[in-house]
Amino acid sequence: MPDGSCELWGLGRFGPEATPLPAGVEVRVIGVPYVHRLAQGAGPRDPNRVVFTSQGVIDRRLFDAAVETARRRADLEVIFRLHPSESLGSYEPLMTQAGEVPANFRLSHRTPNIFALLATTGIQVGAFSTTLLEGISLGVRIIVLDLPGAVEYMRPVIERGDALLVRNVDELVGRLDEAPLAGDPEYYYAHPVGRLVEER
Repeated sequence: MPDGSCELWGLGRFGPEATPLPAGVEVRVIGVPYVHRLAQGAGPRDPNRVVFTSQGVIDRRLFDAAVETARRRADLEVIFRLHPSESLGSYEPLMTQAGEVPANFRLSHRTPNIFALLATTGIQVGAFSTTLLEGISLGVRIIVLDLPGAVEYMRPVIERGDALLVRNVDELVGRLDEAPLAGDPEYYYAHPVGRLVEER
Protein backbone atom coordinates (compact mmCIF):
# COMPACT_ATOMS: atom_id res chain seq x y z
CA MET A 1 0.00 0.00 0.00
CA PRO A 2 1.30 3.55 -0.73
CA ASP A 3 1.67 4.57 2.93
CA GLY A 4 3.75 1.51 3.80
CA SER A 5 1.02 -0.30 5.71
CA CYS A 6 -0.04 -3.83 4.87
CA GLU A 7 -3.40 -5.23 3.83
CA LEU A 8 -4.35 -8.80 4.70
CA TRP A 9 -7.05 -10.45 2.63
CA GLY A 10 -9.18 -12.83 4.65
CA LEU A 11 -11.68 -15.49 3.59
CA GLY A 12 -13.88 -14.31 6.46
CA ARG A 13 -13.43 -12.40 9.72
CA PHE A 14 -12.54 -15.53 11.71
CA GLY A 15 -8.97 -15.99 10.47
CA PRO A 16 -7.75 -12.44 11.02
CA GLU A 17 -9.56 -12.07 14.35
CA ALA A 18 -8.20 -15.38 15.67
CA THR A 19 -4.62 -14.51 14.64
CA PRO A 20 -2.39 -11.93 16.36
CA LEU A 21 -1.43 -9.46 13.65
CA PRO A 22 1.31 -6.82 13.65
CA ALA A 23 0.37 -3.17 14.05
CA GLY A 24 -0.54 -1.43 10.82
CA VAL A 25 -2.13 -4.47 9.17
CA GLU A 26 -5.48 -3.66 7.62
CA VAL A 27 -7.88 -6.54 7.07
CA ARG A 28 -10.13 -6.88 4.07
CA VAL A 29 -12.58 -9.77 3.78
CA ILE A 30 -12.64 -11.01 0.19
CA GLY A 31 -14.72 -14.15 0.74
CA VAL A 32 -14.49 -17.56 -0.90
CA PRO A 33 -15.77 -18.09 -4.45
CA TYR A 34 -15.64 -21.89 -4.62
CA VAL A 35 -17.51 -23.23 -1.56
CA HIS A 36 -21.06 -22.26 -2.50
CA ARG A 37 -20.42 -22.63 -6.23
CA LEU A 38 -19.31 -26.26 -5.86
CA ALA A 39 -22.22 -26.98 -3.53
CA GLN A 40 -24.87 -25.80 -6.00
CA GLY A 41 -27.41 -28.39 -7.08
CA ALA A 42 -26.37 -30.84 -4.35
CA GLY A 43 -29.93 -31.66 -3.35
CA PRO A 44 -31.88 -31.22 -0.13
CA ARG A 45 -30.29 -31.35 3.31
CA ASP A 46 -30.83 -34.57 5.26
CA PRO A 47 -30.88 -33.78 9.00
CA ASN A 48 -30.20 -37.46 9.73
CA ARG A 49 -26.94 -37.53 7.75
CA VAL A 50 -23.75 -37.31 9.83
CA VAL A 51 -20.43 -36.83 8.05
CA PHE A 52 -17.09 -37.46 9.74
CA THR A 53 -14.29 -35.65 7.89
CA SER A 54 -11.03 -37.57 8.17
CA GLN A 55 -7.49 -36.33 8.58
CA GLY A 56 -4.48 -38.58 8.13
CA VAL A 57 -2.92 -38.07 11.56
CA ILE A 58 -6.08 -39.08 13.42
CA ASP A 59 -7.76 -41.29 10.84
CA ARG A 60 -8.02 -44.46 12.96
CA ARG A 61 -9.49 -42.76 16.03
CA LEU A 62 -12.00 -40.80 13.97
CA PHE A 63 -12.90 -43.88 11.93
CA ASP A 64 -13.53 -45.93 15.08
CA ALA A 65 -15.72 -43.13 16.46
CA ALA A 66 -17.72 -43.03 13.22
CA VAL A 67 -18.34 -46.79 13.17
CA GLU A 68 -19.36 -46.79 16.84
CA THR A 69 -21.70 -43.86 16.25
CA ALA A 70 -23.35 -45.78 13.40
CA ARG A 71 -23.73 -48.84 15.63
CA ARG A 72 -25.40 -46.89 18.42
CA ARG A 73 -27.48 -44.54 16.28
CA ALA A 74 -29.22 -46.74 13.72
CA ASP A 75 -31.59 -43.83 12.98
CA LEU A 76 -28.73 -41.91 11.32
CA GLU A 77 -26.79 -42.29 8.08
CA VAL A 78 -23.12 -42.09 9.02
CA ILE A 79 -20.56 -41.26 6.33
CA PHE A 80 -16.81 -41.30 6.85
CA ARG A 81 -15.31 -38.92 4.29
CA LEU A 82 -11.68 -39.62 3.49
CA HIS A 83 -9.14 -36.82 3.20
CA PRO A 84 -8.05 -36.26 -0.43
CA SER A 85 -4.58 -37.59 0.43
CA GLU A 86 -6.03 -40.91 1.66
CA SER A 87 -7.04 -43.92 -0.42
CA LEU A 88 -9.98 -46.28 -0.09
CA GLY A 89 -7.54 -49.19 -0.15
CA SER A 90 -5.90 -48.03 3.06
CA TYR A 91 -9.25 -48.40 4.85
CA GLU A 92 -9.86 -52.02 3.83
CA PRO A 93 -7.91 -53.38 6.87
CA LEU A 94 -9.81 -51.01 9.17
CA MET A 95 -13.15 -52.16 7.76
CA THR A 96 -12.09 -55.80 8.34
CA GLN A 97 -10.90 -55.08 11.88
CA ALA A 98 -14.16 -53.27 12.64
CA GLY A 99 -16.03 -56.57 12.37
CA GLU A 100 -19.63 -56.33 11.28
CA VAL A 101 -19.97 -52.82 9.90
CA PRO A 102 -23.49 -51.46 10.38
CA ALA A 103 -25.65 -50.96 7.31
CA ASN A 104 -26.02 -47.24 8.03
CA PHE A 105 -22.25 -46.66 7.70
CA ARG A 106 -20.28 -46.04 4.52
CA LEU A 107 -17.04 -44.56 3.25
CA SER A 108 -16.95 -41.61 0.86
CA HIS A 109 -14.00 -40.44 -1.23
CA ARG A 110 -13.75 -37.67 -3.84
CA THR A 111 -17.28 -38.07 -5.26
CA PRO A 112 -19.36 -36.09 -4.72
CA ASN A 113 -17.08 -33.15 -4.00
CA ILE A 114 -16.86 -32.34 -0.30
CA PHE A 115 -18.92 -29.15 -0.59
CA ALA A 116 -21.79 -30.91 -2.34
CA LEU A 117 -21.68 -33.61 0.33
CA LEU A 118 -21.69 -31.10 3.19
CA ALA A 119 -24.55 -29.16 1.62
CA THR A 120 -26.73 -32.26 2.08
CA THR A 121 -25.49 -32.99 5.61
CA GLY A 122 -27.16 -32.29 8.94
CA ILE A 123 -24.20 -32.77 11.30
CA GLN A 124 -20.46 -32.80 10.68
CA VAL A 125 -17.92 -34.31 13.09
CA GLY A 126 -14.19 -33.69 12.96
CA ALA A 127 -11.17 -32.56 14.93
CA PHE A 128 -9.33 -29.66 13.32
CA SER A 129 -10.02 -29.89 9.60
CA THR A 130 -10.75 -26.69 7.67
CA THR A 131 -13.75 -28.57 6.26
CA LEU A 132 -15.42 -27.86 9.63
CA LEU A 133 -15.33 -24.15 8.80
CA GLU A 134 -16.54 -24.85 5.28
CA GLY A 135 -19.35 -26.92 6.78
CA ILE A 136 -20.34 -24.00 8.99
CA SER A 137 -20.48 -21.72 5.95
CA LEU A 138 -22.83 -24.23 4.28
CA GLY A 139 -25.21 -24.37 7.25
CA VAL A 140 -24.04 -27.65 8.79
CA ARG A 141 -24.17 -28.23 12.56
CA ILE A 142 -20.68 -28.93 13.90
CA ILE A 143 -19.23 -31.24 16.57
CA VAL A 144 -15.53 -31.25 17.47
CA LEU A 145 -14.21 -34.52 18.88
CA ASP A 146 -11.42 -33.86 21.38
CA LEU A 147 -8.46 -35.45 19.65
CA PRO A 148 -4.85 -34.19 19.55
CA GLY A 149 -4.69 -30.73 17.93
CA ALA A 150 -8.45 -30.22 17.88
CA VAL A 151 -9.16 -27.91 20.76
CA GLU A 152 -6.30 -25.51 20.12
CA TYR A 153 -7.35 -24.73 16.55
CA MET A 154 -11.09 -24.89 17.11
CA ARG A 155 -11.27 -23.21 20.53
CA PRO A 156 -12.44 -19.80 19.17
CA VAL A 157 -15.22 -21.55 17.21
CA ILE A 158 -16.29 -23.54 20.27
CA GLU A 159 -16.17 -20.46 22.51
CA ARG A 160 -18.45 -18.58 20.09
CA GLY A 161 -20.97 -21.40 20.47
CA ASP A 162 -20.66 -22.36 16.79
CA ALA A 163 -19.40 -25.89 17.50
CA LEU A 164 -19.93 -28.42 20.27
CA LEU A 165 -16.86 -30.00 21.91
CA VAL A 166 -17.23 -33.63 23.01
CA ARG A 167 -14.55 -35.55 24.90
CA ASN A 168 -15.19 -39.13 23.79
CA VAL A 169 -17.47 -41.40 21.77
CA ASP A 170 -19.98 -41.84 24.59
CA GLU A 171 -20.44 -38.08 24.84
CA LEU A 172 -20.54 -37.78 21.05
CA VAL A 173 -23.36 -40.31 20.71
CA GLY A 174 -25.27 -38.85 23.63
CA ARG A 175 -25.04 -35.25 22.46
CA LEU A 176 -25.30 -35.52 18.66
CA ASP A 177 -28.67 -33.82 18.66
CA GLU A 178 -27.22 -30.83 20.55
CA ALA A 179 -24.87 -29.84 17.72
CA PRO A 180 -25.28 -26.08 17.23
CA LEU A 181 -25.97 -24.07 14.11
CA ALA A 182 -23.67 -21.06 13.72
CA GLY A 183 -25.34 -17.69 14.15
CA ASP A 184 -23.22 -16.04 11.43
CA PRO A 185 -21.82 -18.58 8.94
CA GLU A 186 -20.21 -15.82 6.87
CA TYR A 187 -17.93 -15.01 9.81
CA TYR A 188 -15.81 -17.99 8.72
CA TYR A 189 -16.12 -18.13 4.93
CA ALA A 190 -17.83 -15.08 3.48
CA HIS A 191 -19.45 -14.80 0.08
CA PRO A 192 -16.92 -13.40 -2.42
CA VAL A 193 -16.63 -9.71 -3.12
CA GLY A 194 -17.23 -8.54 -6.66
CA ARG A 195 -13.79 -7.09 -7.34
CA LEU A 196 -10.50 -7.78 -5.59
CA VAL A 197 -8.43 -4.89 -6.92
CA GLU A 198 -9.93 -1.43 -7.15
CA GLU A 199 -8.92 0.73 -10.06
CA ARG A 200 -7.20 3.95 -9.05
